[in-house]
Amino acid sequence: MRAMALFLLVLVGRVAHAGLLQPGNVPFTVECGTTINVDDTNNGFTLVLEPTDPIVTTTCAGRGIRIRNRNKGFDRSFDLDCDFNQMTGDGTGKGIELRGPNLSIANCLVDAYRTGIFVRGDGGFIEECRVTNSASDGIVVKNPIGPRNENFFGIVFESNRSIANAGWGMNLRGNGLEIGVGTFNNIAQSNARGGISLRGGLAFLSGNEASNNGGPGFLIRSTQCCRPNEFDTALAFSNAGPGIVYIGRDDQTNCVGGTGAECTGGTFYPAGWDPTPGGIDAFNNAGICPPGTLPDATGSDQCPVVVGEPCRDAQLDRCFF
Repeated sequence: MRAMALFLLVLVGRVAHAGLLQPGNVPFTVECGTTINVDDTNNGFTLVLEPTDPIVTTTCAGRGIRIRNRNKGFDRSFDLDCDFNQMTGDGTGKGIELRGPNLSIANCLVDAYRTGIFVRGDGGFIEECRVTNSASDGIVVKNPIGPRNENFFGIVFESNRSIANAGWGMNLRGNGLEIGVGTFNNIAQSNARGGISLRGGLAFLSGNEASNNGGPGFLIRSTQCCRPNEFDTALAFSNAGPGIVYIGRDDQTNCVGGTGAECTGGTFYPAGWDPTPGGIDAFNNAGICPPGTLPDATGSDQCPVVVGEPCRDAQLDRCFF
């Protein structure tokens, strides 16, 4: 995991040497409610939790740990590595909260907060985390930076697990999210509202799995003509809703079963949808596809939906990539 941006470290509560601030292995206690503000003194540092940290050994009433980077120039970064130590809450507050650019977390086990992990920013990594038993969504990611911003980098989201939460397993909003690479990378299982929800553009989803959720396995939405999402290699099974709902615009490029620019004899699918048999697999899901779903040769568990009018050439000519 790469180093990311930081503020000023503000320690809440008593001082007891537990966690380590790297480089230098400087002792740093992490208690429930700890806030870390990134500044020049901790820029590029990594905080590693230890088994003796109070946030690991006690149940937190309210917030777990919050890291804030208010720097707008994207020249500061900070990482949190939980080293697979578990943080446990009482059903309230956010377990881990990241606000600002270039903040990353890895190897965090977060149980029984209101929201397990909450991220609002750009340029970070969320890797190898597991969130369970949240009173609301398990993992929430919001990237407010648009691709026209000179500091736009996107967010990498890999090898995370979100299980048995009362809301969505993963509720993701914004542009430029890279969600999984490889085979069944991120997993959302047994979440009450649904597995993985994404709203935004320029996202790349590959190798993700959703099963036994109370709603759709995947709900992916983008109403933009420019910056479509790319979606392939997914598995959705045994969800109470449809396996995969993919909503997008027709940018006149995704012709299936037809020929020529007019897709003669075929159908235009939403931009970014991969209809190749075997790439996206969905089965044993109980939900019904929403109105407007196009016929799909791989089964009714997959629901590609085209919304709005077809994108005009003049619109596509103005697209920025």
